Amino acid sequence: MKKWLNWFRLARLENDLDRELSYHVERRVQDLVDAGASAAEARRQATLELGGLTQVREEVRDVWLTRWLRDFFYDLRFSARTFRRNPAFTTTVVLSLALGIGAATAIYSLVDQVVLHALPVRDPQRLVLVDWNGDQVASGFGSWNLMSYPICRDLQQQGRFFEGVFCRAEARINLSVGGEQVPAAAEIVSGSYFAVLGVGPALGRVLGEEDDRAPGSSPVVVLSYDFWKTQLGGSADVLGRKLLINQHPMTVVGVAAPEFRGIDVGAVPSLWIPASMSAAAIPRFEEQLDRRKRWMQVLARLQPGVSLIEARTGLQPWFKAMLQEDLRR
Repeated sequence: MKKWLNWFRLARLENDLDRELSYHVERRVQDLVDAGASAAEARRQATLELGGLTQVREEVRDVWLTRWLRDFFYDLRFSARTFRRNPAFTTTVVLSLALGIGAATAIYSLVDQVVLHALPVRDPQRLVLVDWNGDQVASGFGSWNLMSYPICRDLQQQGRFFEGVFCRAEARINLSVGGEQVPAAAEIVSGSYFAVLGVGPALGRVLGEEDDRAPGSSPVVVLSYDFWKTQLGGSADVLGRKLLINQHPMTVVGVAAPEFRGIDVGAVPSLWIPASMSAAAIPRFEEQLDRRKRWMQVLARLQPGVSLIEARTGLQPWFKAMLQEDLRR
């Protein structure tokens, strides 16, 4: 039995790792193609930037087999005891939202730390991916692990387990800084994004909760340091400058810290846009407040001393009640 569990666990880890790496590679390939590279050259360059997919896989496996498998089997034994005491709990897990514990969260955390050479944020080891575990009851677009913006906001109220929660969505925009429009990569983020990550500004300020109130209420952006330096020449008067995003005027309020280049492999966003302005960043998108529209990735920072298994188990009653209420709407 133990040998079978080890095989199953490793197979799942391998599948999740391949999926995560493929996602990052395809994102980078698309960016390079949009910038004018051929498909073949874009794929070659994206692979080189990662340092070779085989090498990345080996680096991640080295970490798995020492730390995360040990933690997983501890969690497995704990969960098995819980299931024996309460068989109905298993049904709840399948029908409700669940924290990305075990393979999903471990892989996400490890890819961020190994491939991104230690994400330069506060205590990255306490960041977890919140994922859907079960049949979907919502429509969506984007990658495989997305939720609605209202669910993200609801999770921000779970202070017993989370120190903070944020959500993000990648977007391709048409950007003009005074001339012709050019394609650019952007991230649409909740007002909690920078605060939860612990990332500050190099200039001005970062986005905050005040920028993420009513839809359309805060037409502001924060530039990445790379974009500010390479595209704007590190202009000292960038704060207050107007730019056009899909023909919508927005104001630059800050430049992110130079060491922070986003949380995706090989894809540095040009700027960050508050979720309140999602309709401007995504043409014809008017479903920001729709609980059944999956379009944002949700991450959370665990409270100090709270483990993944404690958070998952403790949040199950809330997840189940929330899902049942959503299904009645």
